[in-house]
Amino acid sequence: MNKAPDCRTCIFFKITGDPSLPYACLQFEIKSARYPSQEVFLATGHHCPVYQRKPARKSERELDKGGWLA
Repeated sequence: MNKAPDCRTCIFFKITGDPSLPYACLQFEIKSARYPSQEVFLATGHHCPVYQRKPARKSERELDKGGWLA
């Protein structure tokens, strides 16, 4: 990987709700004003080694095929 992964697409990324530290990584247990992948790079000089892309969400159209919508 030649560039930092997009934390927003990672399964470990969370928004904290804290205005001063809005971003968190559940895997590294860090909260930050910057994206966690930036913190990892600043601390280690390497891009995030635990990034895992979130599974794609099904579209509303796919969910509506023959099923119930609440």
